[in-house]
Formats: sequence, structure tokens, C-alpha cells
Amino acid sequence: MKRLDAKRVRVLLAVSFALAVLVALGLAAGVGVTSLSSVAEAYEYSTTITTSTTTTTSTTTTTTPTTTKPGKGCGDKNHLHDRRFECKITISDVSKKEGDSGTTAFVFTVAVSGSPTSTVTVDWATGGGTASPVTDYVPANGTVSFAPGVTTKTVTISVVGDTDPEPNETFFVNLSNPSPNAYVLDPQGVGTILNDD
Repeated sequence: MKRLDAKRVRVLLAVSFALAVLVALGLAAGVGVTSLSSVAEAYEYSTTITTSTTTTTSTTTTTTPTTTKPGKGCGDKNHLHDRRFECKITISDVSKKEGDSGTTAFVFTVAVSGSPTSTVTVDWATGGGTASPVTDYVPANGTVSFAPGVTTKTVTISVVGDTDPEPNETFFVNLSNPSPNAYVLDPQGVGTILNDD
């Protein structure tokens, strides 16, 4: 049997209280509530009420299912390390010409699925690939932080321009160390430096 956290238990208690009131009102009106059931699963709560009304000539039984679905979000701190509820983090790839001088900005988009209900963070760092740090791009690292409701952020890497004929080169932006309410679905953004000489 799945464990319910405190928040879900409070909701079920509230539903149970409402149903108890319904039973009392139903008995007073001559309507019998013959069965009640409540289910809590993921962010979804459902209640099914079965009533029967008896007259001098017949008995009518009616089953009324009701379902409430609170807003679907990710990163609920009540469900840490449960991937059904954690935010999924991804990073884009970027391909651009390097330019003949100065630097060119390669902008990577880091995104989380859904809409975070609490702050989500993930670390990033450049590394790897066929491009050389410093000579071809400026190495960097940092942390991306998503406030509740924010779904995209950017990481900008400066690529160094030159006039040397050379093949296309690559470097990576690697994601790691996500906060406990998230996990990294796509851990690596690929930057492709297109030769334009």
C-alpha cells in the first residue's frame, strides 16, 4: 500500500468530513448513502458516492463519481526522489559560426518540465569536445536556479573568433548536481563551432 504524506492525509480528512456531513444531511432527507470511497494517487483525488432513495413503490440507486485535479506541477518537496513528481532538466545544443575576431555568444537553453512548485537548481560546466579551452572558447561554470513557475534559463559561452582554416569543432556544457526535487534528463549541451574561414 502506498504511503500518503501529511498534505494528502489532510486532504483526505477534509473529504471524509465533507462526506460525513453529506451522510447526515442524506439521512435527514430520507436519502441513504450506501457506500463512500476516496482515493489519493499522484496529484489527483477522487471520491465516489453511492446513494439510494426509497419510496413506497421503488428503490433507486445512483452512483456519482467526482474527481478533483489540483494543478499539475513538478518539484513538490513532499515527493523528493520520486521521479513521477520531480522536475526534468534538459539543455539545448547550439551551432554557430565563430567569426573572424572577438567572441561570439553561444546561448544554451536550460529548461525544466512542467512548472516548478519550489526552487530548482542545477550546476553546469564547460568541458570536452574537440575545441580547445581558452583558444577556441572561454571555459566557464556556474549554477542555474529556477524560481517557482520559471521553466527556462540560459547559459552563455563565449567562442573565440579567428581566421585560421580548420574543421568544425565541438565543446560541451555539462549539467550535474540537480536539487533533490529534480533530475537531469539530458545532461549535455553540444556547442558546434562552424568554420567560416
